[in-house]
Amino acid sequence: MLSNLVNQEKIKNLSPFETIYYFSSEFAEHIYALTLSNTQCRRSRAGKEFETIVQFILMGCEIEFQTQVNIVKKQIMNKKLGKNVDFVLPDVIKFAKDKDKTILISAKTTLRERWQEVPEEMKRTGVKHIITLDDSLSDKLI
Repeated sequence: MLSNLVNQEKIKNLSPFETIYYFSSEFAEHIYALTLSNTQCRRSRAGKEFETIVQFILMGCEIEFQTQVNIVKKQIMNKKLGKNVDFVLPDVIKFAKDKDKTILISAKTTLRERWQEVPEEMKRTGVKHIITLDDSLSDKLI
């Protein structure tokens, strides 16, 4: 398999350091893509685990909820542009009937640069509550 990827003639007389240099420069974009993919997978898993923890907390408190519900506002309903909301308390049926008696929650492990998405998400979905593990938030930012 390696012989298909690397020209054996080019590397057979190289030192270990030169071989590593050759390989890393020859396949830099592939190494970067793999690293990026692994990072995205790790973040996605962390987000799902955080949502699961929030679910267990809500269940432990015997609070009714639905997860990953598609919420659509009237003005975008005909365009079929919905937005998934992490948690709807108690459920989407209650949300459709009486929005004032429901709570929409977005769960984010960190906000990093995504804090700028929050106002847009609030407009599209009505989410008013965010649960986060991000301890770098200041009162001024909030």
